[in-house]
Amino acid sequence: MLHLPTSMKTLLLRAGERRLVAARSGSRWVAVRGDLRLSEPPRWLGERVVALELTLREGTEHVLENGGWITLSTATDSVLRAEAPRSIVSIVAVAWRIIRSARAPRVAA
Repeated sequence: MLHLPTSMKTLLLRAGERRLVAARSGSRWVAVRGDLRLSEPPRWLGERVVALELTLREGTEHVLENGGWITLSTATDSVLRAEAPRSIVSIVAVAWRIIRSARAPRVAA
């Protein structure tokens, strides 16, 4: 099992490998090389529990709507890049730095 950090992570999967990964809601998954099978966390659909399964082909991406444990599997050697979403706190911090630097007093040379 693997927990993703708050930034970007590259995962290397060998042929036939299967991994269970904790993923955050809004995280973006990009197949860099190979074809991977991704099973999203289970969710309720009416009175049934279902899990969306999809194939990520090389160069395609998928954004998770709901966070939780996902299953990754591949038949060939593959590379997958995962990027966790930016939190509102980090977005506000970046905006504040931009505003603060724009408001800084100018010193004549």
